[in-house]
Amino acid sequence: MWKVALNKQTQAEVKAAVAEVLNQAITWPPNLPKFIELCQGPQIDTEEAFNRMIAKKPCQGIAEWESRQEVGFRCKQQLAEDKARLIWKATLLRNIQRVRTGELLEQDFNPVQIASPEVFKETESVEMRNSRLDAEIGIMQANGVRLIGPYKKRYLETKGI
Repeated sequence: MWKVALNKQTQAEVKAAVAEVLNQAITWPPNLPKFIELCQGPQIDTEEAFNRMIAKKPCQGIAEWESRQEVGFRCKQQLAEDKARLIWKATLLRNIQRVRTGELLEQDFNPVQIASPEVFKETESVEMRNSRLDAEIGIMQANGVRLIGPYKKRYLETKGI
């Protein structure tokens, strides 16, 4: 039975299940249904994930984050709730499968918001501000980012325009 059941799993899924047995200190060997459950990875409640997205709560995994990027706006703004939940569930399940196959890798998916230069206005001297802006402008230009706002103003100041 084990051989038949494990033939349906990928090598990566079996390795992950063995690692999970060790992490959870499960008695070895676990029963077959438990091991297959571990092979399939953690189950995500799509309804709860939908509610987290609507409430703007943090994501629980890259699959959820990717789903928000793909259909979050449509689900929140453009669709009726029943249709939104169906599209959300299909997208989330597809992204979970992408994680399982290794196409989508877990990573730090909650981007850090960069503070605008105006945040520092009260805490830094003019020289410190100009020095910081000059350094950030150099990085932005190296990456081909268009200068706007205080960055553009400072760049034009340094060029005497």
